Amino acid sequence: MINYIVQTKQSLLRAYIGYSMGTTAFFVLSSERPQVTRMVQSAYLLAPIAYLQYQKSPVLQHLSLAKDPLKTTFDILSHGEFLQDDVVLRKFMKYICSFNILEEKICSNVFFSIVGFDNKEFDYKLMPKLVNYLPAGGSIKQIVHYAQSIQYGYFRQYDYGRYKNLKIYNSIEPPKYNISRIITPIAMFWGENDWLSTPKDVTRFVKKLPHKPIFYTVPYKKFNHLDFLVAKDVRELVFDKLIDILTNNKLNLHLET
Repeated sequence: MINYIVQTKQSLLRAYIGYSMGTTAFFVLSSERPQVTRMVQSAYLLAPIAYLQYQKSPVLQHLSLAKDPLKTTFDILSHGEFLQDDVVLRKFMKYICSFNILEEKICSNVFFSIVGFDNKEFDYKLMPKLVNYLPAGGSIKQIVHYAQSIQYGYFRQYDYGRYKNLKIYNSIEPPKYNISRIITPIAMFWGENDWLSTPKDVTRFVKKLPHKPIFYTVPYKKFNHLDFLVAKDVRELVFDKLIDILTNNKLNLHLET
């Protein structure tokens, strides 16, 4: 996609803006295909995820321990797809999460048990729309890859097991992503109550970057992973700052100081 945009516009991509899994994708792309991300002038990464060793969600912690049987099950039942275009599930979620205030609270608490609790900023009016997209579908391999990061604490390529790793990577262990190749100027936006993008994991990652990013902590203590999408005051808390950094070229000025 980046190649297509650059070739079509005949100019570098001014900014990449990614959230959650979109930040992981940028980190991996920068590590494995740095020639592509050299075409990106700046990156604005919300709720960045690389390491997941210290994530705080008990739900994800338990699911990560069951990653192998889950993968086997989805491989058999859905050819490795995870909730792809599951119309029945989405209608069910929309029904039970939009019927009354009590059920909306129950559904929001399910989300909170993964991303961090924040009743104040959560916009319950968005619940019907939210359940149209969450849980999002994808590849079970993608889910297992994140589970491996939780369980083993590394930011590295997919672990196929010793025999297949040796065949694919010429090593019994999957190679770690080369963080030193991430040279794009970066601004990171992080919430203190984000259970997925935690201080220890983010700090560990930032220390390995060749250039120090602009690091913006959202000025609201309970801001969680999902708030970047649905917080009532997300514009004032996050987007205005992002636009300010982007429009005033503050990333490049930051690197020059």
